[in-house]
Amino acid sequence: MSAHTRRRSPNAAALRLGLGVALVVALLGAPAAEAQQTTGSLLGTVSDAGGGAIAGATVTATQRDTGFVRAGKTDSAGAFRFPNVPLGRYDIR
Repeated sequence: MSAHTRRRSPNAAALRLGLGVALVVALLGAPAAEAQQTTGSLLGTVSDAGGGAIAGATVTATQRDTGFVRAGKTDSAGAFRFPNVPLGRYDIR
């Protein structure tokens, strides 16, 4: 029986090592893709001059740039909340 020895060239080993290092750097160095937030929530409380809550008050939020409008009523504690509204500046009335 004869034993066969397979020799690899130093260039092939260096190439494999280089590719391995490049792969690790690419995977670790790539920033995570972050989704941008496109909506937010508006919340607040409606109260009278004495600080008492006003239940059932109509509240309207109007986005200044687009005119987008969301309306609703306050709860028993005078609180309102408008979830999932487009980001922007709003006038609350």
